[in-house]
Amino acid sequence: MNRVSLKDQSFLPNEGEVKLLLSQHLVDFSPQSFGFVSMFIFDEGEKPRLHYKDTNIVVNGSRKILAKLLAHGRIVGESDLNDYIVSKCKFGNRNQANGIMVTTADPIPTVNDTKLVDDNPFTVQGEGKFVVSSIENPSANAWSVTFMITMDTNEGNDIGDDDFRNYTEMGLFSTNDTMYARKTFPSFVKLAGRKLVVFWTIVF
Repeated sequence: MNRVSLKDQSFLPNEGEVKLLLSQHLVDFSPQSFGFVSMFIFDEGEKPRLHYKDTNIVVNGSRKILAKLLAHGRIVGESDLNDYIVSKCKFGNRNQANGIMVTTADPIPTVNDTKLVDDNPFTVQGEGKFVVSSIENPSANAWSVTFMITMDTNEGNDIGDDDFRNYTEMGLFSTNDTMYARKTFPSFVKLAGRKLVVFWTIVF
């Protein structure tokens, strides 16, 4: 089997081709945002423990959010700026039976996702619940925003006849429910007396 060597530059576009590609597919060559999440469980009387930590998918809806925020106030008839501020996190179980424990993040999200799989997600939003905890400049070529998302001990604990709720997916959404990013994860069982804190960082 033939392997391409990094010393062989023939597979790279030349300068003219690069300019053409950039003119035709500028978005594909622009810096792309990505993110990662850390989920911590707080049980009463115990030390917090890490439930899950991983990178996440930033979906195509993020492009719409960024475009609307950049153009706000300069196009007649455009939606209110607040409609596109990322202001909440939704949690769901991918429409699986509440008692089924999922041990992996599969199937992982795709950039084309526009909502959670769960038809009845639990939403975390509002003061003290969905907070921008930091805006950083981690390197010369990057900026990041970290959200701290808190599902308190008395929230999201039951569904139907069950006194617990099994979560396996979450997503960042704007005020008008445009999804910015989505993450799947192994089952997190939420019940009374248990708090969940998520740190969700988006890097540009």
